[in-house]
Amino acid sequence: MRVDFRWGDKLVVFEGVPAGVCEECGEEYLRPDVYDRMAGVAETGTPAKAQITVPVYEYAG
Repeated sequence: MRVDFRWGDKLVVFEGVPAGVCEECGEEYLRPDVYDRMAGVAETGTPAKAQITVPVYEYAG
């Protein structure tokens, strides 16, 4: 699965993340060990395989 992961003021994207699947409803979820690994990568600033640019909007209600 693909995960948009926020760590502090950082937004990083992980691809190929292994997901758990709820046996009752089929919803995908992150196992605690997978989350901890992603947090470690985001925290240490491990070099990414690619960079993307995303637009940022301010909500004007």
